[in-house]
Amino acid sequence: MRTITQQKKQAGWLVILTGCLLLFTASFVAAQDSTSEMSVEETLFTQGSVRKVSTEKNTISVKVSKEEKIQILVTPLTDFVGMKSLTELKKGKRVKVWYTLAGEENRAVKVELLIDVGC
Repeated sequence: MRTITQQKKQAGWLVILTGCLLLFTASFVAAQDSTSEMSVEETLFTQGSVRKVSTEKNTISVKVSKEEKIQILVTPLTDFVGMKSLTELKKGKRVKVWYTLAGEENRAVKVELLIDVGC
């Protein structure tokens, strides 16, 4: 027969283990869809890799998932972080983009060049 102290210790470990499991599950679910983050407010947010840059049309095409690409119009009001203009942006670079919907167009509010962290 177990003593009350042993039962309390086991219950404490069970609580700690359950908490760790919940934390692990929450972080796994959050990491699953990190490349296609979208806000629900007026300004939308996404990130992905640049597939095409058109300085003639002032657009960039961003691949946000295996199936989804977004074409975004860059305007004179667009802020750039990590670069000075659209001409510095190259295919394959990772970016974060904040944009608004204007009819059928996605207009860039801000484009941030993400730092490459490869070996």
